[in-house]
Amino acid sequence: MEAVEILLWLCAFVLALLMAALMVLRIVGRAPDRWVTAGGYASALLYCLAGAAALNWAAVHGGTFVMPLRVGILLLTTGLTIAHIVMVRVLVGGLSLLGLSRRTPTPRLPIALGLGGAYALLAAVAASQFYAAARGTADGQLSGFAPRFEVIQDFILRTDKGRTFPAYRAFLPQGHDETAADAPARLLDGYLIREGPIDTRSNCHGWLFAQGECVVMGDAVEAILQDNGYQLVTNPAPGDIIVYRDEHGVIMHSGLVRGILDDGTPLIESKWGLGARYLHRPMDQIFSPHFSYYRSPRRAELADTRARHTIEIVLTNTYRIDSQEIGSAASTPPGSSPGPTAPASAAGGPPKGL
Repeated sequence: MEAVEILLWLCAFVLALLMAALMVLRIVGRAPDRWVTAGGYASALLYCLAGAAALNWAAVHGGTFVMPLRVGILLLTTGLTIAHIVMVRVLVGGLSLLGLSRRTPTPRLPIALGLGGAYALLAAVAASQFYAAARGTADGQLSGFAPRFEVIQDFILRTDKGRTFPAYRAFLPQGHDETAADAPARLLDGYLIREGPIDTRSNCHGWLFAQGECVVMGDAVEAILQDNGYQLVTNPAPGDIIVYRDEHGVIMHSGLVRGILDDGTPLIESKWGLGARYLHRPMDQIFSPHFSYYRSPRRAELADTRARHTIEIVLTNTYRIDSQEIGSAASTPPGSSPGPTAPASAAGGPPKGL
């Protein structure tokens, strides 16, 4: 849907520029009436394109107001199209072309200036929306948001079969606050139910498998699935987990099945990167269209379905930082000391599977 919105706004921008140029030529007397007439009728396409782009935007971002927004956009588009055709007819031939009276002098220069300004404004709006839609798609891939990850020295994580792997703490990039971590979720405002605040202590895997105390990398999830008795299922039930992979099989995202909707669709709760937690349908996310469900018999007696998937946290020192200290360390600006046990820096940007 983002690609459709981008294409529509781009077409509206190009056509608006052409119409603005035509009005300028009309003002300087180098555009024949037939050009203006043809352009006037062709401008109906411009308003339809802009209206379609606005309808597409409303469908994605309208939330509970999507229907009033769409009705308002349709009425506005229709009214602008009719008003524009009337103004162009007055511009090229006076009121007689409308059948209202005999040919009378009309203020053509002010009308041409007004239409040219309107087209320039529409071109600016279309350009800004095109840029926002294109940048929003990049935000959905976490482009331009590259937190720094450092290994936590105080504890490691261990699977049921004894395999261990490190836990990480996240540091936001310079110039970004916590709201930047939630940028991908804003692309699907109308399809998500927010369940918790932004929490940069953990990512999706860390929330699911480590009680939200750290960042867990995607390659560690493979070990957890293998060692903790997870089996693929095709009929998910509350308490199962969902794992998203890219076309090469790399784990990109994970979540918890919280319930089943009336139509049989699973309802997923997951943490979006370092951002907030959301309830959503399996397909309503920006990570991957490829997903599978897993079930494990471990800790089935627990009422808290997420706690069934918690893996063991093994202390490496006699002193362990608690969750509040982890949270304060995660918000420490890059370049400052993260605490008394300074972790070793992890090289590179954000790995896949956050």
